Amino acid sequence: MRALKNWVGVLSCAALSALAGCGSSDSGASGGGAGIGGGNGEASAPLFGNAPACAGTTSMQLRGTLDGTALVDDPFGVSNLEYSDLQAGEGYSDGVSFGWALEAFVAQHWVKGEKQAMTEVNGHHSYLWVPSGHPLQDTYLCITSGEVGPLSQSPAGHLVFQWHITGLTKGTMPVGSSNPPGTDCSGAPVTADIYGCLDRYTDYFP
Repeated sequence: MRALKNWVGVLSCAALSALAGCGSSDSGASGGGAGIGGGNGEASAPLFGNAPACAGTTSMQLRGTLDGTALVDDPFGVSNLEYSDLQAGEGYSDGVSFGWALEAFVAQHWVKGEKQAMTEVNGHHSYLWVPSGHPLQDTYLCITSGEVGPLSQSPAGHLVFQWHITGLTKGTMPVGSSNPPGTDCSGAPVTADIYGCLDRYTDYFP
């Protein structure tokens, strides 16, 4: 599995080492409320009009419908950002290690203020973890249609991403399977209209 070179969040070394080794990090933060302002300065206009803001409020939010049922989740906002790959939120967890709530691949380098289609890289699709409380809970779904991107301007010291997911297929949960999430996307299609956001609480940009 890839090393987490630019991850943000608060985890014990034992928990992180089970996933990718323990190293230096920036501390994440979270809070309640809504709005697009926060920190020192204001965020720019959203990439998606219906997307939650996250900037200066909750670290990560998912809002919308999945397979005809409401999906509302605020995963713990640990994250990792690479050249064209965003890993966001704590999804599956066994109390020692965890898997991402969302991993989004794009074809080109991130550009602030521009959204790109979520895609696959070397047979590894973008994917979403379905949280407890939903009929499809505790499963990974492959993202077949969706867009993601960083805001053109985030509050000072922050980097905010937003996304919109419109199509998924059922995948294989990695627990007890040799297939990591996003590699087995042969399941039935799932309808979706899910908006989300992530505030990385760092202005690092690869």
